[in-house]
Amino acid sequence: ATNFDETGIVLGELDVVKQRLGQLEELSKQYSEYQTLFNIDPYNYVNLTTTMDYYNTVEALWTAVDKWNDQQRNVLHNPFVDIQVEELAKDVAVAFKDAYAMHKKLSNDVTALLKDKAAEFKLKIPTILELGSPSMKDRHWEKIFKALNQPWYPGIAFTLDNLIAYDIFEFKDLVSEISATSSGEAQIEASLNKIKLGWEQTKFTCIPHRDSKEMFILGGLEDILMLLEDNQVTLQTMMGSRFILGVKDEVDRWNKKLALLSETLDEWVTCQRNWMYLETIFCAEDIQKQLPIEAQKFQLVDKNWRTTMVRTNDDPSVLKAVENGSEMLDQFKVSNQLLEEIQKSLEDYLETKRMAFPRFYFLSNDELLEILSQTRDPRAVQPHLSKCFDAIKSVHFETLPGQSTPSNRITAMVSAEGERVTFPNVVVAQGPVEMWLLEVEKAMRDSLYT
Repeated sequence: ATNFDETGIVLGELDVVKQRLGQLEELSKQYSEYQTLFNIDPYNYVNLTTTMDYYNTVEALWTAVDKWNDQQRNVLHNPFVDIQVEELAKDVAVAFKDAYAMHKKLSNDVTALLKDKAAEFKLKIPTILELGSPSMKDRHWEKIFKALNQPWYPGIAFTLDNLIAYDIFEFKDLVSEISATSSGEAQIEASLNKIKLGWEQTKFTCIPHRDSKEMFILGGLEDILMLLEDNQVTLQTMMGSRFILGVKDEVDRWNKKLALLSETLDEWVTCQRNWMYLETIFCAEDIQKQLPIEAQKFQLVDKNWRTTMVRTNDDPSVLKAVENGSEMLDQFKVSNQLLEEIQKSLEDYLETKRMAFPRFYFLSNDELLEILSQTRDPRAVQPHLSKCFDAIKSVHFETLPGQSTPSNRITAMVSAEGERVTFPNVVVAQGPVEMWLLEVEKAMRDSLYT
């Protein structure tokens, strides 16, 4: 065992013995041939065979010792970060098994020492595996070095031999705790990276509005909203994990980013819904003239909407919505505030029309707006008269001689059954629609008394 660390000397001596045994083996074969030639029974070289078997065992032992020493030199003195700890654990397990088998076979000082060294190092493997975990980052090593009262700085080089000198194996529990924390953090980081990758690949679907190539609306958001909800739940679960500390800032950043995205999408969808409704109203010149202030407000919203949607169509990445923080959210909030003011003014405007002509209360807002958006065409009221006047299907617009289209002179009312009643006085459909409809109503009453 005195040459345990100097295997080169022993292996050199064994090589000499091996050559001598080889010579003896060749000589025995030659003698056997001579014996056969003279019909003499071949001699059984038992001692030579036994010696060669013993030699092979001893050579295997010292080869194993040499391999063990070489492995230990590499493991102890190479940078710790270069050690493949999983492979090391397998190699040590094999070395211990072989050493134990050799000790049972030879049972000498060398086999005992090899077995003891392998057994001793095998006890260190669990801690080495924990230290060599891929999830161990600088922040974890910094805690370990602090506990060892050793200086630490990012990128510091150290070996297993250094760690042993620092009594690392006296801090097994601490290493286990820190390694477990690093694994937990690594799982969180993996989940977070999956979330990041998912959003990097998520795109809006933009649909041309009214077949226009310059005006777009958002397509279905169901998948995006489902992903958003799932990821927010996942991030909340991460925030409640005991391993969150090391990655808390990044998780918190994404938590806030998705919360901002959620709020932005809510405002975006609200803006789209109200814009689409009001856009059909304010595209009518009559409404623009009757509500000039609201028309100006809508033009501002409309310009922002079109610009935003063209930009979104060009680059549909969902994360673009929060790339500049709350900029887009603030823009949609302003637009929604303006749209709300427009709708309130529109409601007030419709209310004045209904108060002037109460039968407009029988019509929905959309039906009334359809009439008001076509004030230059009195006949636009015809589809809605049956709701305003029970049993009345339409009124008759007189066609003057020499004209191919009816004039704005109303001369009679017509029932759903086709009955026609002539008005005692002609009603001219001009000016505010509610005013001449009041005249129509009066003419209806007068016709019943004549």
